[in-house]
Amino acid sequence: MGDILKRSLGFGIGALALIAAAFVAAPATSAVPVAKTGEVGHAMQVNDGVVDPTMGKACARTEFKTALIKKACEKGGQSQAKKAMRDFMKRAKKASKEKVTCKSCHSKTSGDYPLTKDGLAKYNKYKKAM
Repeated sequence: MGDILKRSLGFGIGALALIAAAFVAAPATSAVPVAKTGEVGHAMQVNDGVVDPTMGKACARTEFKTALIKKACEKGGQSQAKKAMRDFMKRAKKASKEKVTCKSCHSKTSGDYPLTKDGLAKYNKYKKAM
């Protein structure tokens, strides 16, 4: 087995054991104070001045027009906001019997996800229909 590892990976069992020992000796989390709660522009969501790697990428928006997205961003960053909006779209399609997509309300589906001129009005219309 050691010869196979050495040929395929370029190092033997001894080196592999040293690498494994380094991972075992490393702390489980390495939360580093970086900013205030909710600060945007970091690779990870920031809570109470500490990077929380479980939260994923922070939302790009700092001002929210809906409580749904504000709550989702606080809970889990962009991935949670996307999940909340996908769920909202499913319910909106069912309630309104219309074809509802991201582009129904957003002019761009990246960055800070800017709304179209009537995006917020459509959101409120769908919310009311539910």
